[in-house]
Amino acid sequence: MFKKCAQIFTITLALALTVSACTKRVDTHGNIVKQSQLDRILIGKHTQRDVASILGSPSATGTFNQKRWYYFTEKSAVHSMGDTELLEREIIIFDFNDKGTVTAMTFKNKDDARTVIPTKETTETHGQTMGVVDQFIDNLSRGL
Repeated sequence: MFKKCAQIFTITLALALTVSACTKRVDTHGNIVKQSQLDRILIGKHTQRDVASILGSPSATGTFNQKRWYYFTEKSAVHSMGDTELLEREIIIFDFNDKGTVTAMTFKNKDDARTVIPTKETTETHGQTMGVVDQFIDNLSRGL
């Protein structure tokens, strides 16, 4: 009787683990922005301070343009073998004028993404084209 119960328990546990290994986990990253929050922001009226108080700090600001703020939200599914699948991506871009007032609100999603293919080419530097002896002589001449 005990062996039969142990076997049933073991089989049930094995089936439960097998089924649970097939499920995916959904992760959300970034700022979750609700439509009701966006509806409160008026172009031409609200400032950077207003946007920050409604939505929180931006996910990023423009590298070359500090008058541009980005809010990212991304949902991805992590499968049992560690593979990740992008489910949703939403990017809200705010542009501000010199006074800090909102001038535009732009929306992007995962369909707007571009695929970047890395190249294997490298940029040569002066040290890559010189041999060891050349580098030694060059270093000596710099020290004199």
